[in-house]
Amino acid sequence: MSIQFRVVNMIITLNKSLLGFLFMTLFSCQLLAGEISRDIRAGTGPEFGQEDGGYADLGFGFVTLSGPKIKGTQSDDIDFTINLNMGYQWKGYFVEALTDSQHGLVFGYNALNTTNWTFDWVLGPENNEITQELYDELAPLRDRYVDLTAGIRATGYFGHTIVQLQLRHEIITDLHNGYSAFVTAGRSWQIRNANLHALISYRHLSASAVNYYFGVNNNEANVEFTQYTASAADSFSSEIGLTYPINETWIVRSKLAAIRVDKDISDSPLMRSHERNSLLSSVTLNYVF
Repeated sequence: MSIQFRVVNMIITLNKSLLGFLFMTLFSCQLLAGEISRDIRAGTGPEFGQEDGGYADLGFGFVTLSGPKIKGTQSDDIDFTINLNMGYQWKGYFVEALTDSQHGLVFGYNALNTTNWTFDWVLGPENNEITQELYDELAPLRDRYVDLTAGIRATGYFGHTIVQLQLRHEIITDLHNGYSAFVTAGRSWQIRNANLHALISYRHLSASAVNYYFGVNNNEANVEFTQYTASAADSFSSEIGLTYPINETWIVRSKLAAIRVDKDISDSPLMRSHERNSLLSSVTLNYVF
């Protein structure tokens, strides 16, 4: 077991197994999509009239995982994790730094609100890097860097059900000129003091983005890493979770997630095996500031 720190869209870690798993879920769809991951646990929506200000919580606990891994990741089945979630909004502008989110660090502007929908312009890093420093078995290959994407996020609130759609395209970094699109739907149930939630998600990642991260071009191909061209990836995930407040400052969060990785990712020479199914479970104790 090793200690690992997960903050925003980066993982400062002594163990590369969870980094690889998180990276895989980013390309599959990572069931938690931006603000929906926070709203579904809190049962909030636009009708609550969120005021200017911020929030933050720090959590620690354990996470277990199984499934496809990038070559060079360690094979630990359990990790101790420290998570930081925080955000701030002011006159429509906002920043989110959520460990439990697909995009991690997001800058945005709330452009429009209706009775049931909010529409945001969003900007931030989306896909994690794959480098020789993180995965030593990939040393013969080129480094693949973090991209920067921007787009629109629409979130619909219908009672205890939340639906979120997002479309983002790469900007500035000029790595792959690709885009991503996903749909996430969730529902929450209040059971005495506890909040039970369920999430399902679909994610599409364009061929140019998948090929940049998981393809092997002719210039870097060798005996171990043969030339490989990846196509667009369509992946699915589901999650159930429980949030229980012990008191005003301490909260317990748990979840179980299942992820189906696209074949174009699992067949990549960068992957340790051709597994497509992933399971993740976690329990954390969180301090609310």
